[in-house]
Amino acid sequence: MSVALDDLKEQLRVDGTDDDTSLQAYLDASKSWIQNAVTSDSADVLFFSESNVQPLSNIAVVSLAMEMWANRSLSMPLSTVTDMMIGQMRGLYSAWKEAQEELASTTSA
Repeated sequence: MSVALDDLKEQLRVDGTDDDTSLQAYLDASKSWIQNAVTSDSADVLFFSESNVQPLSNIAVVSLAMEMWANRSLSMPLSTVTDMMIGQMRGLYSAWKEAQEELASTTSA
């Protein structure tokens, strides 16, 4: 996931550096949350750099961080957009993981 603080600030239309610490915390939490929602295997982090996954994961991270920022004093349910992207990434991850395991079994045989 290659979302930087400046990317999030641009989407939120936030200027200056007063809120950088909070925004970075929301961004870091969003990256971890999205990754853990798809896979708990930290060895599979390369999945998120696949060309068909990276745009989804980046938008999901930004979307979740924006929600955290906008609703920072409230409890909030996961947005439909973020939930749908996670669902797509889970399907892509399943296919990717299967292909990785198949490749490993053919190269070790």
